[in-house]
Amino acid sequence: MCFRKSGFSNFRLITSYEAQRSPLARSERHSAFPSFRSNEKDYGDPLNRLRWGLNDTIVALREIVAIGVYRYRGQA
Repeated sequence: MCFRKSGFSNFRLITSYEAQRSPLARSERHSAFPSFRSNEKDYGDPLNRLRWGLNDTIVALREIVAIGVYRYRGQA
């Protein structure tokens, strides 16, 4: 919003970046290192999913609060 107010009409802005999860099934993943052994950890367990969801929620709340502060200060 600050860029738009300053006169920029078309721009790209990356605020945070996270690598996307691989679309390959876990059984199709192979390591290039011959000595690598998978620990067989299940990343779909409820605690990991809760932690990831909480992290996404915190990031979203931070962005919403930042927008509110900009609007309150009259910068948006």
